[in-house]
Amino acid sequence: MLYWQCDIHYKEVMRVYLERIPAREDPYDFLRYFFGYWMKAENRRILEQLINIGHFDIIFNATMKVR
Repeated sequence: MLYWQCDIHYKEVMRVYLERIPAREDPYDFLRYFFGYWMKAENRRILEQLINIGHFDIIFNATMKVR
């Protein structure tokens, strides 16, 4: 279940970023958007759960799938 939720969130991050931010001249735009997304209360719970149970591999694998 955590794998699936993490995959869904990462896909959403990329989809929204690519659709809604037309000018990406600043190389840090994505990082600001990415971390801003995960700092929202409704999104940070899944990362907190993964960190608490020591499954950094799920976070890493989700980021590698989204390209």
